[in-house]
Amino acid sequence: MRTIVYKFLILSILFVVGTQALALNTVIVTKNLLTVDDWLKIQLPIAHERLFKNINPSGTASGVVVASPQTENPNYFRHWTRDAALVMDVVFQKQQKATTYQELKYLNNSILQYMYFSIENQGRASLGEPIFDVSGQPFVGPWGRPQNDGPALR
Repeated sequence: MRTIVYKFLILSILFVVGTQALALNTVIVTKNLLTVDDWLKIQLPIAHERLFKNINPSGTASGVVVASPQTENPNYFRHWTRDAALVMDVVFQKQQKATTYQELKYLNNSILQYMYFSIENQGRASLGEPIFDVSGQPFVGPWGRPQNDGPALR
């Protein structure tokens, strides 16, 4: 069961990171006739690299996890409560398996920054606010509200 959940998380991460990577690698799978397990082994380091690029990217508040580096058509360079919680679950899993002090320190800092950011933005908006700008302020544009799954995952 855990393997199935892990595969789902990896595929979800790839979706969050960007559909271009998923589309590109789907072609690789079909051309090389890789199994899903083989494809996941290849994708895991790529997914982790891209996932970590979306944690505290340059110019954002400490603890921000952006959904995507994409800033237009549509702009996903924002912090979604639900998406960030799922990303931080992966960070926590990696933290549990860290093998070096540097890796453990980096992952712990990422988790702590996310926690502090979450505490601050909970005070700025209702608990069901789904999106925050990268500054930490609530997103005021149109979106379905409330979204209570984000706080529950967080």
